[in-house]
Formats: sequence, C-alpha cells, structure tokens
Amino acid sequence: MKTKKIKLLSIFLFMLPFCVVLFVVGCEEDDDEKCSTIAINGPEDDITGKWKLINGEEIFFNPRTVDYSCNNVVYHFQTDSILTITSDIVDIIGFAPGQYSYEFGLGEDKEHYRLKIDHSQGGCNISGSDLDINYAYLDGPILHFIRIQ
Repeated sequence: MKTKKIKLLSIFLFMLPFCVVLFVVGCEEDDDEKCSTIAINGPEDDITGKWKLINGEEIFFNPRTVDYSCNNVVYHFQTDSILTITSDIVDIIGFAPGQYSYEFGLGEDKEHYRLKIDHSQGGCNISGSDLDINYAYLDGPILHFIRIQ
C-alpha cells in the first residue's frame, strides 16, 4: 500500500511542472490584443486623413498575406493630392515609404471609387473606418487599412 502511494506521489510530482507550463502558455495574451489600434469613422466619399495598413495580400507573383497590425505603416492622404507613406519596417506589400501624387474619385461607372497613386490605378472602397485598395487586376496587391485620423 505504501509503495502505491509513493508511485502516485511520484507521478503527480513528475506531471506538475508540465501542467504549470501548459497553464502559463495558455494564459499568455493574444498578439491581437497587444496590437489593436483604435479606428475612427469618417465619410465614405473622402480618403483624406491617415490610414494604418493592417494587412497586405499578393495574389499572383509571390502569393502571400502579411499582417501589419503590429507595425506602424501609415498612408497619409493630404488635401493637396499628396500621399505620404511612413513605415517602421522596410519590406512592405504596397508602396515604399515616400511621397506620391494621388487622385481619388468615382470611376467611369460613377458607382465605384478609383484611386490612382502615381501611375498605378486600382479599385478603392471606403466603409466607415475601413479602406480597401485593390490593384490585383494589375497583378498588384490588395491592401486593407483602418482610419486612424
């Protein structure tokens, strides 16, 4: 009887560190919570302001989707048709940091918005605090932003 108790105690003491590790790992914070950004609503027919890149997707050449929610990649569309892009990382899907000219307005169908950055023109959709830019038909990226200012 005494050896049974010792075996049970030994098994318990052997398994205890594993249980503690599983508990600690299971209770770590999600990256989503640490990287959340407060989005603000704005007009759906005005792109001016600052937009944070949340993710970028390349479909054709090098298919990949990259989450930028923990980075600080900001597209600042100014009222003088100048776009300033700043970034805390080097390799980003989309445009490199710098200044570009842009044109935003309704497309030929008068129903959907188009965005031309330098010489690249693509579809654009603004919905409250979200902005999607789609250059996929030109083998370019699809970019998703949230409005931050």
